[in-house]
Amino acid sequence: MKGSTKAILWVILVFATGAIFGSVVSFLAVKNRVVETVNRSRGPGPDTTREQRFLQRMLRQLDLDSEQEKEMRVILERSRQRVKSLEGDQRQRLRQVRHETMREIRGVLRPEQQDKLEDFLKRLRHRSRQEKHRRGSPDRP
Repeated sequence: MKGSTKAILWVILVFATGAIFGSVVSFLAVKNRVVETVNRSRGPGPDTTREQRFLQRMLRQLDLDSEQEKEMRVILERSRQRVKSLEGDQRQRLRQVRHETMREIRGVLRPEQQDKLEDFLKRLRHRSRQEKHRRGSPDRP
């Protein structure tokens, strides 16, 4: 082979290798980012309770300090115990317990955190309605 042909082949080989390497690195970086985002959006693992997942989301979105977090854990545990003590179809009592729980939670939060909580709850209700709609379940008022 002539020297110029070899040089051209080397240049093509170097560029092709760079393109392949860059593509692989980009793919791995994007894949890693997607996995992190999905894991973050899922919150804690599947073995955690609904209250724990709720608390984790509130911690992320409301920027709670450690004292507020402790109080939230106590409030949610107390709420869980009250809900657990309910027998049969006592939806009205359950709603009352949830309402009291949210009132207590609001009492722990600063005003800007209360605004964030309201936004958070609106998104949560919206997502819940969408999920019920996808499953074909009717919305409750």
